[in-house]
Amino acid sequence: MAVETKSGGGVAILIICSLLLAINFVCLAYCYWKRNYLPLKACNMPNMTLTYVAMLMSFVGSANIASFSSTSKNWSVCAVTLGWLGMSLGIFAFIALFQMRVYTYLNVFVWMRRAMGIYFIVPVLYMVLLSVIYAVVAFVLPPNIGFEYVTSTNTCLTHDPLYFVGMAFILIQSIILCVLLVKTRKMNSCFNEHRVSLINFCVCIVAGIILLALGRVDFGDNQLALSGILKILFVVIPQQVYFYVTLAPTVYHMVMHGEEYQNQFVTAIREKGLSQVYEMACKCPLGEISNIVVGEKARGVSMDGSVYSDSSNFSGNVPGPVANNSIPHAENEHYAPNAMPSYHAI
Repeated sequence: MAVETKSGGGVAILIICSLLLAINFVCLAYCYWKRNYLPLKACNMPNMTLTYVAMLMSFVGSANIASFSSTSKNWSVCAVTLGWLGMSLGIFAFIALFQMRVYTYLNVFVWMRRAMGIYFIVPVLYMVLLSVIYAVVAFVLPPNIGFEYVTSTNTCLTHDPLYFVGMAFILIQSIILCVLLVKTRKMNSCFNEHRVSLINFCVCIVAGIILLALGRVDFGDNQLALSGILKILFVVIPQQVYFYVTLAPTVYHMVMHGEEYQNQFVTAIREKGLSQVYEMACKCPLGEISNIVVGEKARGVSMDGSVYSDSSNFSGNVPGPVANNSIPHAENEHYAPNAMPSYHAI
């Protein structure tokens, strides 16, 4: 006999999570409109945009398999929504893009180069390969060892063989991400990029452990709605934390005092002698940061992409110092570590 699977709380959670993703979209659209704003370029917006797509896919996957979902389900729907959207294009892609962000930090701030050629292709192939393998395995495994649709509870059941394949892939991704974070622990940067990555990593690990525990708990037929709500929450919450911890500070400063913060941003980089490093990180033309003079007759790129001048520093009173701390670099486009003796690879 079919059990009651409808839940007012579950529907409310779906609405709240949908609103959160809509706010994320508006934020990204605003960032795209202000894409010439220099501090925003340092946030790696292409990576953040793809991360939002992964967040959307993981939410769609986890929401559609919940018992209170109105989706008409069968085995193929379970394989597509949970296996392809929820896992391959959702959770796996989200972790892979997090890895790619930290890998970019490793290349730029430690190895002093852009990830190009084989240094870009190989990591991307590895990240894509895990998602593709899981998607294929999820679709070819029979229901007794893969996904199974349970008619009585209107849910998708993941049997142990496929469940452990997914957990193994997540474990591999987590170990590699941990190694990348260790290798970037001493990177020389201005805006706590490594600390932000550590915060996001810890939040994701805690949420992942809770999700693993929820996956092994037998809630019973009468608590399936609660199970679905908890699983959705612990997928959405760490992703929202990642989005706002990574992007929100820059967006806040851009909205509240954009030009002043951009002056402060450039000054901090110049004082640490990291102009050319951040030009790599922001993918700016060579000299865009190092040639900006903050202070007397300062010139730079304004939020709308035009050239502006300002004769004062961030406080608005005292002329700022003129710094010239550009770093020598190799003649080719890859910045070799030995061309910058002040910085070294781990």
